[in-house]
Amino acid sequence: LTHLANRRYFMERLQQGVVQAQSRRHALSILMMDLDHFKQINDSFGHAAGDTALTAFAELLRALVRMSDLPGRLGGEEFGLYMFDTHRHVAAAVAERIRASTWELRPNGLDHRLSVSIGIAVLEPEEDAEALIRRADAALYQAKNQGRNRVVIAGPESEHATGREENAPRKD
Repeated sequence: LTHLANRRYFMERLQQGVVQAQSRRHALSILMMDLDHFKQINDSFGHAAGDTALTAFAELLRALVRMSDLPGRLGGEEFGLYMFDTHRHVAAAVAERIRASTWELRPNGLDHRLSVSIGIAVLEPEEDAEALIRRADAALYQAKNQGRNRVVIAGPESEHATGREENAPRKD
């Protein structure tokens, strides 16, 4: 449907990238992303509209990332982005660009603003892929709990990077 990497391929490439980044002491960042209130799209507009929203978001990801980055659909409305040689500040800028651009999407004229919550994790020394994903997931859930449509960077205390929920009318 989205023509992005599936979970299995994404995880295989991420594990390889982590080994490579650790051995060469390169930066590696991942973004875990979840389309906010996606069930409402399916319930209000039908599954075809939901599929269109997923496809539009996938196209947006491909347009906003480098050829060397790997975007993937990890399940349902959850997506990941693996970025080799990417430090924290660059990952945060990419995440904010994705978040802001998602807000502007109107797939097939859908009368509903899409928003995305994003968790970022930057590879730590001696960290494996599973731990990296766990930290990015924790940051994603923190973004959701802080009101959605925002970016949170995992760290010692999961710092808040950006959020624009105040500009977004809530549709709970």
